[in-house]
Amino acid sequence: MKDGVIKRLEEDKYLLKLNNSYIFLDKYLNVRENIFKVIRFKFKKNNFAEIEMPNLLEEEFIADSPIYNLLDRIKQFKVFFSGRKFFNLAHSHEEIFSKFVANKKINKNSVFYQITKKYRPEFSNSIYNLNEFYMVDMYFLADSTKVLDDYYRLIKSIFSEIMSELKMSFKISKNFIDPEFKVHSQEFYSQDESNNDNIEIAHIFQLNEMYSKIYFPKLNVKHMICFGIGIDRLAILKCIKGVSNE
Repeated sequence: MKDGVIKRLEEDKYLLKLNNSYIFLDKYLNVRENIFKVIRFKFKKNNFAEIEMPNLLEEEFIADSPIYNLLDRIKQFKVFFSGRKFFNLAHSHEEIFSKFVANKKINKNSVFYQITKKYRPEFSNSIYNLNEFYMVDMYFLADSTKVLDDYYRLIKSIFSEIMSELKMSFKISKNFIDPEFKVHSQEFYSQDESNNDNIEIAHIFQLNEMYSKIYFPKLNVKHMICFGIGIDRLAILKCIKGVSNE
């Protein structure tokens, strides 16, 4: 039985294999649901606004993306409706969020987030590299680099609170500057105790004006942070940790 495979034992009992360990599927789903609750509670406490964006995007909708060539290279999942065009199953939402900002009156220095499924064709067989998974997307718009830096520190602090409540240890990578897009990023890692691998569970990108100069150049909120939390990866790590402690 391979990792990630669900095996039916009886009518209402299913086993999920994770890194050579077995847990009941309902336990995994309960762990994931608790992560949803913890994240929503922390974000609501800090007055972050929850939004919902579609996962089916027309090809033309992302054609002006600054990373369109990259998206094309990774060969996103596509869906074809009979008699209509191809649609992409959302790999990311920066493009649609930017267009939302451009067409709505947005308060400056506001934080928006969504908890949604993502679809990415992964080429690794690791249980952590799922083709379909739940993730938190968070977007912050600032009118100055000072405010951007302040909220960057705030979001890192909130993330630490979430990990503490979930009883998850983590570490943060050094700041990385992408040579192609000039974007600053850091990754958050936690250790898989079954094999001592470091697993990326979150990331934060200082996108600066990468999207604003294309989608809303006339608005005063030019600086953007994109922050993501891999909910299914967290749930897998928590379940494996729970099995190892039993």
